[in-house]
Amino acid sequence: MTPRSSGQALVRIAANPVGLLSAVVFLIYWLPARVIVPGLTSIGRPGTLLALGLMLLWLLAHLHPDHVVAGRQPMRWGLLAYFLTLAASYISGELRGLSVLESNNADRTMLAAGALIGVALMAADGLRSRRQLGLMLRVLFWSGVFMSIVGILQFALRKDITIYIQPPGLVFQAPPVGFSNRGSGGLVRVAGTVGHYIEFSTLVAAVVVPLGLHFSRYAVRSLERQLIAVATVISACAIPLALSRTGILALFISMLVVGIAWPWKRRITIGLATLATTAAFSVIRPGLLGTLRALFFHSENDPSLSGRTDDYARVFPLIFERPWLGRGTGTFIPEQYFLLDNQWLLTLVSSGVIGVLGLVALFFTGMGQGIAVWRRAARESDRHLSACLVGGLAAFTFSAFTFDALFFTTFVVTLGLLLGAVGALWRISGSGRAHDRY
Repeated sequence: MTPRSSGQALVRIAANPVGLLSAVVFLIYWLPARVIVPGLTSIGRPGTLLALGLMLLWLLAHLHPDHVVAGRQPMRWGLLAYFLTLAASYISGELRGLSVLESNNADRTMLAAGALIGVALMAADGLRSRRQLGLMLRVLFWSGVFMSIVGILQFALRKDITIYIQPPGLVFQAPPVGFSNRGSGGLVRVAGTVGHYIEFSTLVAAVVVPLGLHFSRYAVRSLERQLIAVATVISACAIPLALSRTGILALFISMLVVGIAWPWKRRITIGLATLATTAAFSVIRPGLLGTLRALFFHSENDPSLSGRTDDYARVFPLIFERPWLGRGTGTFIPEQYFLLDNQWLLTLVSSGVIGVLGLVALFFTGMGQGIAVWRRAARESDRHLSACLVGGLAAFTFSAFTFDALFFTTFVVTLGLLLGAVGALWRISGSGRAHDRY
């Protein structure tokens, strides 16, 4: 190839939805969450900015009749409902009058929503074959495996190795997430490359493990299936290292949903593998399982739970002041009010009942489309992938009760990718492509 032709080939690859979405995934997962473009806030992560660019690219493409994707796409309506509820609450907050801190975070929240919508629309309308969808999801899986390995190394070395991941031209926006002691025996919580321990464990449990189980079964080449199976086990071992109840419950929820698509033989095999892994943990790190058990069965002494319940009495009077549109999208900030570790409650106080309905529409559009694929798909692989995606969305829905999930941009962008993947699979599974494979 000549330099010119090779350059044109690279441009075509970069302009392809798979290439663009893969670039977002790479930037979000491989770079630490606190690495940003100089002069910007936490929304200035390279992956988040590219995701925002995808929304603009999708809008520009739809101005040209040749680029409009024909046919129904329910995901667009779910995303539109979510955006309109946020916008209504945003305007209501501006009319109320906001402090500088409130106004800045309101803008940040709307930009984060734009990143979510951008990747969801690009995936739902841009991925037009099983091969393209499979490529994007493989990039997501292997990026999650990298994040899991970083978390395992952090736990083993008791050192945040993400301080060494700083590409030229970018800066660290905040100090390292650091290690939080939990339980006895010198155990520490790890967060991989993301911004929170709960976010880390939820992403691995709801996204990486289900996708690994899918491709370890349906990848075409035997060697690839074996490599993915090993990587899935390694990633699953990273979940308890976050020492998070949410991560364990997210894994249970996602596996419960995915297990519907399995025959009994596979269920028994996965169950035995889980028991073997648990036994290995009890030998390698004896105090880890005891600490996790205490989180569930002795939670009455856990200050993180009592802190969450104590917040209820403080937040409900504020909710009743402005029940329908809330105090304004993204305006309930810890610096001015207090920390609220519950995204659903945070949405209720910030965006009101209307905002909660928009968030419900977002999650249930995704899960509803996934269930529709399950019911109508002729291929077993389509049904299994739909179960994996629905399981991930169900786990995300639950985890939003345990921390301010939509503040963390890796969670936000990954949610958009799952929604977009469901929308793409819904379209592809009904297209009747006979020889298209993942």
